Amino acid sequence: MNRNQSITVWLVVAAVAVIAALLAFGQLMPVARAQAETPTPEPPPGATRVRETDGAVMVYVPAGEFLMGSPMGKASPLSAGESPRHIVYLDGYWIDRTEVTNRQFEQFVEATGYRTEAEKRGYSWVWTAALWDHLSPKTVDGADWRHPEGPDSSIAGREDEPMMQTWWTDARAYCEWAGGRQPTEAEWEKACAGILGQRYPWGSQPPSCEVAVMRDDSGPGCGRGEKALPVGSKPAGASPYGALDMLGNANESVGDWYSASYYDRSPTSNPPGPETGDARVCRDSSWVEDSSTFRTCQARTDGSISDNLGGFRCVVPAPVALPSEAAATPAGQPDSRVLFIGDDDSWFPHRYLPRLAASGSPAITLTSQRFALQDYTLLHYSVLSSLAHVGLAVDSGEWDVVILEQDLDRSWRAAKNFCGAAGKWADRAAQAGAETILFMPWDNTAVPPPPTLQETADVYTRCGADLGIKVAPVGLAFERASKQRPDLSLYIADGTHANQRGLYLALSVLYATLFDRSPVGLTYRMDDVAPWTVEYALWDLANQTDWQITEEQAAFLQHIAWETVQDYQVGGAGSEQ
Repeated sequence: MNRNQSITVWLVVAAVAVIAALLAFGQLMPVARAQAETPTPEPPPGATRVRETDGAVMVYVPAGEFLMGSPMGKASPLSAGESPRHIVYLDGYWIDRTEVTNRQFEQFVEATGYRTEAEKRGYSWVWTAALWDHLSPKTVDGADWRHPEGPDSSIAGREDEPMMQTWWTDARAYCEWAGGRQPTEAEWEKACAGILGQRYPWGSQPPSCEVAVMRDDSGPGCGRGEKALPVGSKPAGASPYGALDMLGNANESVGDWYSASYYDRSPTSNPPGPETGDARVCRDSSWVEDSSTFRTCQARTDGSISDNLGGFRCVVPAPVALPSEAAATPAGQPDSRVLFIGDDDSWFPHRYLPRLAASGSPAITLTSQRFALQDYTLLHYSVLSSLAHVGLAVDSGEWDVVILEQDLDRSWRAAKNFCGAAGKWADRAAQAGAETILFMPWDNTAVPPPPTLQETADVYTRCGADLGIKVAPVGLAFERASKQRPDLSLYIADGTHANQRGLYLALSVLYATLFDRSPVGLTYRMDDVAPWTVEYALWDLANQTDWQITEEQAAFLQHIAWETVQDYQVGGAGSEQ
């Protein structure tokens, strides 16, 4: 080694030693952390990518919340377990744009030698339009994915049709081979119906052969006959994320076990489905069905059989997840812990009340949680065994305040049971060391209510007096604000829910009732509504340039809240408005 080479080696060794020393003292760690913690940019909704294994085109469904399930009274007569409607958060994922085709499944079989359950059994089930009308399929020897209607049928010339005669284990095996998995029921529904759970993937237009492969006046399969069409034949029926054939053509097996009561108790974040069951969930509608059974939320239980109606698609999880709400909870012991129990009027207060309380002087540290299922009453929460976890949460002693809410507009008969159920919850809360507050809801302007707002207020007032508990007069505050400022809308366009200003008024009333303190002067104005939340979509904030609550509007709503609470505490429901 010559002198120059020796110097070069010495310099390299010295440089390595310096880097090692810096690492030991943590001097380079910020750079390393910054590189490691750089978040993966999230693709836009509906972005596409191709899966290398089988060439499937996938569409992207972004991380965030959505409304899952059907409102009570609007569920399909052919299924159970579609209700109640509730809010679910999902991490981002890619889902196949169409069902897996015969061509793709053949690639899988050639690569692995896989034999389907129908092939092992030697028979499967076959439907015709006439058999569907009687809901009675026939068992056919030799029916399998290569012979969907029986041994005399073939998939020759049908390579781009959805692969049929799928048992859920077949779908699972294929998706794992392709580098993914079956979608959960929640993932399937969000990809189909979008954030607000629209009735059909394409919107509100009634089903027709323009948007879906179905039975119409021309016959099954849009007149083609008793079989599916090639996947993607109805691009006008695309879902909000660009997924095709989410209704029509083929039923689809998903990964969940079926339980009619699962929505009552399912996790609010990435629900995996029940741990066990006797049947698998099957979603979608097929080529043999007419418009009467077409609906996004239909959750039939026939996913545990194979037939010539059923196919599947796969998902691939994306490495993108939003921070949980728990991550934003202030550190340290909270000043107050609040639990909401109610219907869809209680969907959002738990998220923003802590932020409002923290903006005062002195700031109040508050943690909050909700159990909020659309159309459910306090009696539902009391008597349904599937909701036993709500009672256990109250019994835990983790809460300082339990806020009970029930909309009386939708069922005046429910008012007769309201105070009795509220009393049971108040007793249960008291035994656990918690105070109870009744959250008097606002008027639902979209539906002519059996009771007037004054009648609802009277029910809440009498109940509060009988039970010796506080009432937060939110509905009366809405009435006062609407009289003084009729130009200031407190509802979304269709009148079914409060908008951001209405919720802000409700929060101010709850704050005043909860802490016996004026909300006037609180600086928080709900200007941080996240785009991934249900309320951002429900309030249509993406299409509004001036949705933020102004300082003047916030002050007005705060004053209305405080005046209403003070008057109510003196004169009750009949106080001067």
